[in-house]
Amino acid sequence: WSSDVCSYDLLLGAIGVNAFLDYALIFGHFGAPRLGIVGSGVATLCAYMFECAAMLTIIYRTPELRRYRLFRRFFRPVWDKFFEIFRLGVPMGLSWVFEILFFNTGALVMGYFGAAALAAHQVALNVISILFMTPMGIGIAASVRIGLAAGAGDKAAVRRAAGTALTLGGALMGDRKS
Repeated sequence: WSSDVCSYDLLLGAIGVNAFLDYALIFGHFGAPRLGIVGSGVATLCAYMFECAAMLTIIYRTPELRRYRLFRRFFRPVWDKFFEIFRLGVPMGLSWVFEILFFNTGALVMGYFGAAALAAHQVALNVISILFMTPMGIGIAASVRIGLAAGAGDKAAVRRAAGTALTLGGALMGDRKS
């Protein structure tokens, strides 16, 4: 068992499980009931469960990970750490809940208008996601590079990383008509 069997294989496996179950449960193939949009939700839940089980298997079967004994105190929580993480995580968690609720509600509403409206909605969301995630990824990468350089006391590297991020972000998001 190799530690190389990790996130990429797991992600591809989960995508495969989700695609197969989507095809089966949305359209009623392979003897499965035709559930439509509910089938998509069931398929996604099953894919997440598969991914969780596969990740636990990888953790337990990989010697490099097993030595950390990640679940040795699973049923004995450390309450002070729990409340610290909880206090820090609640604002972010609530923002994610509302964001996911907003987008999923939109998808459910589009599902009531039919498959074509739902497909058009998904295409629009994918385009918007690419337009949003690209500059966000540049920003996250820049913050890591700048943080590392600032921590090392390298002012030239801080300026270089910031300038590169601003130039790249500006080039990607700039108006090309002018």
